[in-house]
Amino acid sequence: MKNIVVFTYGDANNPSTWSNVPYLLTSTLEKKGYHVVKVDISTKQNILTYGYSLICKIIRPKTTYYFVRSNLNRKIVEKKIQSAVQKYDNNTDLYISISFDYSPSKFTKKKVLLFSDWPMDYALERRFNRKQDFMEKRYIAKNKEVIEQADYRVSLMQDVASYMNEHYQGKTNYLGNVINNFYPIKGFEKINNRNKITFIGKKSYYPAAKELINAFLMLDKEVINNKKLELHIIGMTQKDFKEIHNKNIFFHGYLDKGKEKEKEKYYQIIKTTLVIVNTSEKWAGISSLIECMYYYRPIITSRYDEFIKTFGENINFGYYSNNKNKEIQKCLEKIISLPQSKYQIIANNAHKSVTEFTYDAYIDKIINLVSKK
Repeated sequence: MKNIVVFTYGDANNPSTWSNVPYLLTSTLEKKGYHVVKVDISTKQNILTYGYSLICKIIRPKTTYYFVRSNLNRKIVEKKIQSAVQKYDNNTDLYISISFDYSPSKFTKKKVLLFSDWPMDYALERRFNRKQDFMEKRYIAKNKEVIEQADYRVSLMQDVASYMNEHYQGKTNYLGNVINNFYPIKGFEKINNRNKITFIGKKSYYPAAKELINAFLMLDKEVINNKKLELHIIGMTQKDFKEIHNKNIFFHGYLDKGKEKEKEKYYQIIKTTLVIVNTSEKWAGISSLIECMYYYRPIITSRYDEFIKTFGENINFGYYSNNKNKEIQKCLEKIISLPQSKYQIIANNAHKSVTEFTYDAYIDKIINLVSKK
């Protein structure tokens, strides 16, 4: 196997596309000697697409169905896929679609792998706890056909793979998680100058960020001053917490690792972080957590299914906590009061727990999977 065509909804050469995944996956394939053709199947936004999405939002305020999931857009995308297959099929050994929504399966006899996190029906049922609206049902039915036609499918999440194996014909594979790391690891193992408590998450994680802020404010002020402790929120801004005004709490908004200055800022915060905290109850940003663990950072997180299935009921690289400020406070105090020698052990354990999740190892697993007869 030498030649691989990768379909992405967005530019795979841009690290900003879909949480860095297409960039890291394709660049790792290239480093391993594969010839990779990257095909961007996204549709440019314009007045039509915005207007379509606005109407959908008016009809169903909570819908996840926008122009990007319309039948019209599906036809546009499939035409791009068909065109790419006609161009590259003779020399291609494998097609990879970084999506469960689109596939070249009906245009080729070559092997097709779908690679993503979850299909829409999983998100609605397990994350949003609601039934599909009539627009979403149509889209999910189309996606079911796409998923079941593929030769191989891989989910980044163990719980999702189990769900898909219950709801779709054929097998969905879980090959472990994967770390979206962009920065050299050297120096991150040192435990000196760690004074930050850091939260990473978008607005959907607001309740967890709020509980963490309250927990931080409950810490002994003398301890905060003596250890120069700071709380840093990545992914939300001061506008999201208008009532919070504290000299030791900092809001950074979303930091795009595809932009050099923002990437440097992100990793500088991580480098001086004592502990990463996200105690969202059903989903606590496992991707950002495992990346920080790779950089020797202990964590405080909740006992949600995906994390338990990946790391077990008992962890030696931090603490489990419910999403209540008093419990979070207790866990913070445990981390803060650890002797350096014991903290170093926990930090080392965090790194060791995720070393098998590098992209280099992950690509080997993918190639091994698609090479089987």
